[in-house]
Formats: sequence, structure tokens, C-alpha cells
Amino acid sequence: MQLVKEKNQPVGETVNLAYWNEFYKRFYIEEESTFCSYIKSRIDKDTLIIDIGCGTGQDIRSFYREGFCVTGIDRSLEVINSNNNVIKQAGYRDSIDFKQVDISSESELSKFIQEKLEEARGRKKKLLVYSRFFLHSINQQTEEVLLKTLAKQLDNGDLFAAEFRTIEDANKEKVYNNHYRRFVDSEQLVKNLEEVYRFEVLEYTKGTGFSIYKGEDPYLARIIARKS
Repeated sequence: MQLVKEKNQPVGETVNLAYWNEFYKRFYIEEESTFCSYIKSRIDKDTLIIDIGCGTGQDIRSFYREGFCVTGIDRSLEVINSNNNVIKQAGYRDSIDFKQVDISSESELSKFIQEKLEEARGRKKKLLVYSRFFLHSINQQTEEVLLKTLAKQLDNGDLFAAEFRTIEDANKEKVYNNHYRRFVDSEQLVKNLEEVYRFEVLEYTKGTGFSIYKGEDPYLARIIARKS
């Protein structure tokens, strides 16, 4: 697949946005991910959750049903509109919403995080920035925007949790293999979180068996880090 760069857009991500807009028109997931279950067992209910790159919103809805205040964000307007229709039809009320946010825009992301921090503090809650299968869908430039923004905006004690494909996954078979992926050097990411962005990494593990789908068993990393 040839990646095309439009003006002011990171390489790969313009192509990815078009791909996911079409994908979400025909694809819907209801069951929570194994990562969602993993995180729920490790956080308190006094946590406000932001799901960055929320996709079809199955994890956000699962968090909501467990009593968490949640917001899902994605750059795809297609999936944001679909998610908002789902929660409207389901009769969900306060404490859940979906918004379109361009994560590659530092100013747009910063404004959104500030709003959520104010909401979290008003509700006397900590903030968790949750990211499943997102870091490997963005390039290095956007990753730096995301982590730089979180480092600036989050308060001590707020959390960042991520599950993503690593460099060890690059040559493994994929069910969907027709879109942009970046295989993350997880060791370097942990080092950057601790030394550059001033997070304390509480949990870090990698391997297979985390998220098996249609016979695909990707090599993934899981990280939970606390702003310090």
C-alpha cells in the first residue's frame, strides 16, 4: 500500500482516516476487549476515562455500564456519529459521550484534555487516558504530540494505559493487512515515558495471547503509567 501525504497531514494518517471511515460503515463490535477487562480490574470507580481512538466504542460502553464517567474520541466523524446514535437508541444518559478530536493537533487535543481535567476535578475524580490498538495506528510525530500533551496537561496521579502492536509483531500474519500500521518499539516507549515525559511506569508486559481474533494472535505490549 502506498501512503500519500496531504499538506499538513502526517504520513500515513490521511490514508488511515479514509480507510477507517469506510471500515466503520460496515463493522461494529459489541463485546469489550480483553484490555478493557484488564484495566477495569486495576482502577477505582473514582476515575474519569478518555478512550483515545475509541473506534466502535465497545470498551467505552463497557466502562460506562460498570459506573465510570467516560468519553470516547476519534478522528473519524463516521464512527463518532455512529457511536452517538447507538447510545441515544440505548437510552444512555449522563456520563458518556463521543467527540471528534484530531489527536495530531496539539492545540485541539490540549483544549479537549483541559476540559476533561476540569470535569474530572469537578467530580473529584482521577483521569485515565486509555488507548487500545491506537499507538500503532499513528506515526511517530503524532505519538509525540499525544505524549507531550499528556505530560503537560495531566496532574500527578493521573493515568495513561495503552495496548499496542510492537516491533515483534511486524512479520506475523494479519487478518486485516491493508492499512497503515507502525510497529512500536515498546522498550523505547517505556524509556521515553519515564525519562522524557515524566511518567512512572506501573505495569509493562508484552507477548502473545492478549487479544486473539479470528486465529490472529498479535504480539502486543500493555503499559499502565502514572503521571509523576
